[in-house]
Amino acid sequence: MNGDKSTSRRWLVVAAATAAAFIVATVLDFVPVVDAWNRASSVWLQGPAAYWLTLVSSGVALVFSGQVILAAALLLGVGLWLAGYKEQALALAGVFATVLIEVILKDWLRRPPPRGVLQSRTLIHVAVGPHFLQFSFPSGHVAREAFVLGWVALWLIPPRSRGWALWLLGLVVAAIAWDRIYAGDHWLMDVIAGFLLAVFFLAATQLLYWGWLRDLLTNWHLLPALKTTPGADHG
Repeated sequence: MNGDKSTSRRWLVVAAATAAAFIVATVLDFVPVVDAWNRASSVWLQGPAAYWLTLVSSGVALVFSGQVILAAALLLGVGLWLAGYKEQALALAGVFATVLIEVILKDWLRRPPPRGVLQSRTLIHVAVGPHFLQFSFPSGHVAREAFVLGWVALWLIPPRSRGWALWLLGLVVAAIAWDRIYAGDHWLMDVIAGFLLAVFFLAATQLLYWGWLRDLLTNWHLLPALKTTPGADHG
């Protein structure tokens, strides 16, 4: 039990720190001097166009689109639950909360996308749905892929291999974040905010599990029957 409390406190710190960082990033995004730095940095990061990069970028946009990620998460979550991996299924459900908050923030903040400043580079045009999804802050692509890759590291990777896996997946997240700038879809601050949003919800799912959710599962007699995957010791 003491281990559970220690783990819960650790994730509470991560969630609180990430939430604070996200709020600071959101406020700074409205500060003119930061906005100027954001634009200049994004133009520099976008760099020159290359066909193979544009091809990869278009594939990333499709694979991590909201439609694909949410459909895949729903099917995988249901499959995990039916197979007895209820812990993993409940943790994966956090991606839906991530997307919901991302959509709400986009509609509320209404930060304009970098059209006219960054070059638009894509070979596949993915429908974005309602008009407010065309706003850019935070980046939904980065939030979704960071959450999903973080979920893989925390719930499917064995503890002894989790350190290097987090570093490797972190590099993948950084590459995809840069890709969103390269494609001309997002500013630098957008992708930073998307990453922070994903980390917050990853920490929140861990915090819920090691707190009251774990007790609830135990009371429902679900926890003893949960199957264990290679990454079950995910705290």
